[in-house]
Amino acid sequence: MSELRTLVVDRTPPQVVTQRPRTGDQDVSVRTPIQAVFSEAIDPSTVTAESVRLLVNQSEVAAEVRLSADGASVTVSPSEQIPVESDVSVTIKSSVTDMAGNKLDVTALDWRWSVPRHLLLGGAISADMATGMNVSTFSLVQDGNGRPVVAFVEGSTPSTYGVYVKRWSGETWELLGDVLETVGVESVIKTCALWSTPEGEIYVVWTREMPDGTAGVRVYRWNGSSWSPLGTPVTLEQSVVKIESLGFVVGPQGERWLVLHEYDANVSSGIHVFRWGEGSWERLGGTVLNPYWLQLNFSLMMDSLGRLVVVWTLQSGAGGAVTPYSKRWVGTHFEDMGPMSGWGTPMVSALDGEDRLILGMPSQDVGTSFRPWIQRSVPAEGWQNLGLGIDGMYPGATDSMVEVLDFDHEGRLVALFSEPEVAGGPVNHYVRRWDENSWGLMGAPLLPRTGSRPVGRAQFFMTGPEQWVLARIEETEGTPSQRHLYVYRPNN
Repeated sequence: MSELRTLVVDRTPPQVVTQRPRTGDQDVSVRTPIQAVFSEAIDPSTVTAESVRLLVNQSEVAAEVRLSADGASVTVSPSEQIPVESDVSVTIKSSVTDMAGNKLDVTALDWRWSVPRHLLLGGAISADMATGMNVSTFSLVQDGNGRPVVAFVEGSTPSTYGVYVKRWSGETWELLGDVLETVGVESVIKTCALWSTPEGEIYVVWTREMPDGTAGVRVYRWNGSSWSPLGTPVTLEQSVVKIESLGFVVGPQGERWLVLHEYDANVSSGIHVFRWGEGSWERLGGTVLNPYWLQLNFSLMMDSLGRLVVVWTLQSGAGGAVTPYSKRWVGTHFEDMGPMSGWGTPMVSALDGEDRLILGMPSQDVGTSFRPWIQRSVPAEGWQNLGLGIDGMYPGATDSMVEVLDFDHEGRLVALFSEPEVAGGPVNHYVRRWDENSWGLMGAPLLPRTGSRPVGRAQFFMTGPEQWVLARIEETEGTPSQRHLYVYRPNN
């Protein structure tokens, strides 16, 4: 006897509309939530551990399955962390239904992804990979908020070279301001360096050689929205010399230091130190090293009192003996930090929390491959060996090299090593930590990506107890001119 009423009968099967991770994803964190969203509310009684299953390498693993209060999404939480280097998938049976009893449409449901050893942050860092732009040099730092920042030089020809600075947002690499130093002439940018302060200041420094042979160094500061130059370009007295490399640091009181290595085979070689003050760059202490020896490489750092420390190696002519040196700025001049012993080059260095200098260099016995030697200076005792000829990871005549020295959150020494699995092959990178007795391996080695090989030395810093960030240039196999920058972190 009622009025006419319309009844709607639901015969539409529900569907999975979004999945996280997405099907086919290759770089999935072990901490990424596993979640599916449905086209309509699902009957809670049909969502069980039997109808929704988690598989790792095709074997089912225990997991908690939870349907949201509105029935629109399901979350799968493994009882234990998914192991790295795994293929993961989720299956959902058609016994899952909507509130009207319609079975879930699973005919096209395919939900699988990969969990690698290491995560690649944002793919290749490049201005435009399609136009043949190639990275020639780079620098990596951590900003005041713990985010990686990279500066790199990229271009297809010398006239298109520019300096790019990008920061990781957590999801993508964001360009900070404009591209720097795009002058449109056939000049060369040889090297660049970054520095970030705890207060959030970011500095980028680079060299440019002009067609007439003159060279200069630019220092720019990021003010949060744009770049501005810090003084005029720094040049050396002799216009014919080349600036081979540079370093830049900011002290705890805001002191800004610029260190340049200049070299001319027919004239001299030297390391020159500049300090920012009164609106200009002031040169300090004269030439730091013997100007007539072949300088191989150098590094700089700040000690616990905020004093600049410069460490370098010298070679007495081609094929001559290699000797390391170190000097500290004491306010009016540079003073020697004590006797040094030498082995080879390249050399890496660091200062620990007690201002003890740590050096890492390669060594080689007759008929064997290179193995790193790491030593630490101990006051009144001399040099302490932290492993003589540290064994590599792989058998055979493979060269193992130490590329970076750093410290974990507890102040323990950490080293980044590189070594190929077979002699002449592409290198793997792996991290070891010194426990005052031996070098323990931290995690798994970072292998080359398929179809590429690392080029040059990597850069690296620790971000947590077992966490780090590593950047390296990689070239495409078969096209060595195609080089791009990649940044990784362990999947933990």
